[in-house]
Amino acid sequence: EFPNAPFSAYRILVNHLYRLKRYAEGAEWAEKALERDPKNFDIANLRGVLLRRAGRYPEALKALEYAQRLNPKDLSPLVNKANIYNDLQNGPAAEAIFQKLVRQNPRSAEYQRGLGRALIHQKKLGPAAVRFRQAVTLKKDYVDAWLDISGLESARQDHPAALAAIERGIEASPDEPRLLEAKAILVRRSGRMRDAEAFLLSLLPAHENEGWLHFQLAGAVSDFDRPRANVHYRRALELTPR
Repeated sequence: EFPNAPFSAYRILVNHLYRLKRYAEGAEWAEKALERDPKNFDIANLRGVLLRRAGRYPEALKALEYAQRLNPKDLSPLVNKANIYNDLQNGPAAEAIFQKLVRQNPRSAEYQRGLGRALIHQKKLGPAAVRFRQAVTLKKDYVDAWLDISGLESARQDHPAALAAIERGIEASPDEPRLLEAKAILVRRSGRMRDAEAFLLSLLPAHENEGWLHFQLAGAVSDFDRPRANVHYRRALELTPR
């Protein structure tokens, strides 16, 4: 600890640990920072986020409630609480908060998507689809929302619609790896291994140093070219060691 360090040093450290994804450690230092300045809203709210990222949901909710008391007008703790309820698949609790947030700001793509996720957890697929479509209308390159739409259509067993959603997302974000990988997965699931192979090979020049591409390419060719599949599996492991 740094008993003589100014509060700003604690703030810088906590934010640095957040950027490094060292969430549990960041939460500990945020708590120490709050011992110095118990009424610092930003650190109180960030502590809740760090605890959420660390998977310590009950503590995170308490931390965010504390932050909310410090600054009731700031919506950040409320949004973070709703996201935790979605993480926990507590649809009704998340829906109650996101309904309130959407009424206050209907043009927030984040709030629309959050409400859609809350509805998904309650198996309200139709209303959820409306919210996800609203999210991508407001923010055309909203990758998470395009993935949500695709996942919802897959849950409905409408695989062409799931693929069409991913392709629309790719139009908005042509080089987004998550969308490209999602397309490869959907084409493979449809049994079109040669089409999946051709699609992935077209991506190699721009993405040859990304493990996901080699992993998907290996899966696409493994049934008819096992030696080549093994080459790509090895390359995937080199690029993304576990």
